[in-house]
Formats: sequence, C-alpha cells, structure tokens
Amino acid sequence: MKAAHLLFVGILLLGTAASAGERKNVEVKVNCPVSTLCMVSGSMAGAYNSSDSTQSIECVFQVNASSSGVYNYLRCDAKDSNGATGWCEVSGASQAYIDVIQELADTDVIQFSYNPADHRCVGLLVRKGSAQHPRGM
Repeated sequence: MKAAHLLFVGILLLGTAASAGERKNVEVKVNCPVSTLCMVSGSMAGAYNSSDSTQSIECVFQVNASSSGVYNYLRCDAKDSNGATGWCEVSGASQAYIDVIQELADTDVIQFSYNPADHRCVGLLVRKGSAQHPRGM
C-alpha cells in the first residue's frame, strides 16, 4: 500500500512539473507581400528546436574603424521552413539598435520589418518572456 501511495505521489509531481507555465516554440516566419513592408519574426531557439533543418534567424552588429572614422553596420537575416528569406540592414545604426542587438538571448523573439525595394530596416522589436522554450528543449 505504501509503495502504491509513493507511486501515485511521484506521478502527481511529475505531471505538475511538466505542465508548469505556458510553453511555445516561436518558429521563423517570413511575410513579404508585394509592394508593402516585409515582416519577419522568430527566435533563435525556435529555429533550433524546429522539426526542419531550414530555419534560421540572426542579427549581426559590426563596427569597423578606419582613418576616416568609426563605421557601424547592422543586419538581420532569416529563413523560414518554406525556404523564404528576409533580411534588412542599417548603416550607421543608432545606439537604440545597438542596445537591442547586444541584449539578444536565444529565447528572445526577434521581429524586424523592411521595405523590399531597398532592404533598409524600418523596425526592430525584441520580445522577452517566460513562455519561449530554451534552445534544445
């Protein structure tokens, strides 16, 4: 009887731990209608945890120093499960862009928008929260 009671308590505890908190895997989505702003969203962890080997998303910040001064450059790239790609870039990125990119974690949801004619970033949003699965989950 004692063994059955312990087994019941063990199963109850496992069930509680497994369902604690909301969980979601934010996979990469590229939406680029003709002649309007393109929107890309997803997370590095979501791409890593996806069931395909196609998805990717990243943002890169680069600084170059030369005799003419310091030059910085920001670029975000993504590919969704259908192979659709999206990217945008900013030359001479503002400190706000720099701060957002430097704080990125693999579980953060990245969303960027751009004009498809010139691929210039017009928006960058990073969402942090408890629901995103960590990488490898």
